[in-house]
Amino acid sequence: MKQLSNDEMQAVSGAGLISLAAGMLGEGIGIVIDAAFGGKGSFATDLGRNIGKGIGVVLETSLNLFSSIMNIFRK
Repeated sequence: MKQLSNDEMQAVSGAGLISLAAGMLGEGIGIVIDAAFGGKGSFATDLGRNIGKGIGVVLETSLNLFSSIMNIFRK
């Protein structure tokens, strides 16, 4: 069985630039919310990161699908 490189593992797992950036943005918003409520927990931080990553994955998948469709019609 072939071992995947780091780039291949990130592609398979859905990790991409948009999902990473959206995850970091969500995490930042969550940190601010956690701090506003006393900063004792990390619930909002974790929630923000996960929501951001989810939105990023949807955007990346949509862009990849659109790009693939456009490539079909260019040939």
